Amino acid sequence: DTKTQETFTYAIQSDTGNTLNYFTTDTREGVSFINMINKPLFTLAADGSYNFYTAESFETEDGVTYTAKLKENTKWSDGQALTADDVIFTFDTYVAQDTTGSFKGVTFKKIDDRTVEFVLPSAIASFPETVSSVNLLPKHVFEGKDSLDMNMTEDTIVGNGPYMFDEYVSGQYIKAVKNPNYINS
Repeated sequence: DTKTQETFTYAIQSDTGNTLNYFTTDTREGVSFINMINKPLFTLAADGSYNFYTAESFETEDGVTYTAKLKENTKWSDGQALTADDVIFTFDTYVAQDTTGSFKGVTFKKIDDRTVEFVLPSAIASFPETVSSVNLLPKHVFEGKDSLDMNMTEDTIVGNGPYMFDEYVSGQYIKAVKNPNYINS
């Protein structure tokens, strides 16, 4: 049954509540669900290599300037293009909310629609790991909103992961279906 293969139902032990926020979700269920519907540019493997999701590369020559190149034809679950503008919006938003100072002094520059440059004040060996911990935000959904909260009973939930939100039943489950726009190759 194709429909069954394209659906993932996640039984929840404790209720996430009907609101998700990529940056402040702190329940195991909320974090697990966000990681299914949204991905960062890449993650790091135990050996230090990159597992690319949205990016096709993340490179530096001097440890101060990093260049992220997005995969071609990357889209959000609603079909809108995922671009460098989304990446910059995400990191600008993260910096505004960051209490750890992990991006202090870092600048983000759009080179073209698929390329973003990160410039650090000085070389920081852990910078790729810091970048890998940030799930991307759809600028077209969040720009101008007062909050990064998404109400699962009222809002259209948009992500770039392998699944997309389908249904939430309080105290029972969150249902996700295959994201036809997911690129991970």
